[in-house]
Amino acid sequence: MIINSGQLSTGEVIIYNGIVMQGLENALSTINDVVAEKIALTRPVNVGAQDGNPLSKHIPSDMFFPFAPPTARPEDLTSTDRSFNPMVRNTVKISVKPYGAGYDIQRKDFYNDIYHTLGNVPKLLARAMMKLPDILLAGLLRNGKTTLDYTGTFAFSTTKPKSVNGAISGTYSNLYTSSPLTAINLGQVVADMMSRVNEDGLNLGLMPDTLIVPPTLYPAAVMACEMKNAVFSGTAGTGNLWPGQANNTAAVGDNWVAHTGLIKQIVVLPELLDGGASIDTTTWYVAECMNPAHGGPCGLLAAMEPGFEFLTNLNPSDPQVFYKNKFAWATERYAGVGYGVTSYLSRAEA
Repeated sequence: MIINSGQLSTGEVIIYNGIVMQGLENALSTINDVVAEKIALTRPVNVGAQDGNPLSKHIPSDMFFPFAPPTARPEDLTSTDRSFNPMVRNTVKISVKPYGAGYDIQRKDFYNDIYHTLGNVPKLLARAMMKLPDILLAGLLRNGKTTLDYTGTFAFSTTKPKSVNGAISGTYSNLYTSSPLTAINLGQVVADMMSRVNEDGLNLGLMPDTLIVPPTLYPAAVMACEMKNAVFSGTAGTGNLWPGQANNTAAVGDNWVAHTGLIKQIVVLPELLDGGASIDTTTWYVAECMNPAHGGPCGLLAAMEPGFEFLTNLNPSDPQVFYKNKFAWATERYAGVGYGVTSYLSRAEA
């Protein structure tokens, strides 16, 4: 949607909107590095008209994601009544907020280069809005050690409760330290995730299939997931030793992660480095994202408005134009993110 705030003639509006729409379409057709839907369960924020008025909006302030880890198993009914499992075990509420970006330009510069400006402003703003879910999800991953999830514990912790409802006792860990990205360490995280249980103590049946890394770890990710052979060396706890291998020895062997093809996608998320913390350059994440039996990527949740608004201000009587002698453009999109079933996620730090 394009909203103009200015005194343009009918002909100028047609030309202006045509150039802006062309810029937006060109931008949307070339932005191919948005990864949010690969790593997060995504649902649309439906922004609808109120009372049939197309100029009005009804924007939800929250969205709810109900879920229940798979629990039902056949049982002998010979001497017991039939038992039923809850379809909804927990619900996550995500706040929907407006996010925006904008540019302004001196009127003189705008008139000196009108077509170049109109063509590039939509591209820049469209990219900002399309990458919004990646930015928000990367923030969740980076800050997961200090942000609570639906269990009331930090999203990544060494003491995650197996059952938030108290059906069973005990904890598990989805946070690994002193674990640089190697085939052995990746295999250990995968094996741990495959052994996790649900609220009732039954195995979740997780099959981790996704490795999420910052650009700084992409070479290590390829070596850990795709190289058929690897050199195993070092010392226990700090090296890349094959199980049972003696300390301070080196050997070439098969990389079982690569041979099994368990990791089906390496997702490079540049926004993991946005915080500027050195720890983020060597931290990696493992998730189950591609299992339709579990509903897809349930570890992270995203609510996104399908499109976004493109706003312009060319009105000579507006303070932005009148006092500052500038034209301005902005975009706005409603979105929200949150943690889902965090047993489907793991964080590993070097």
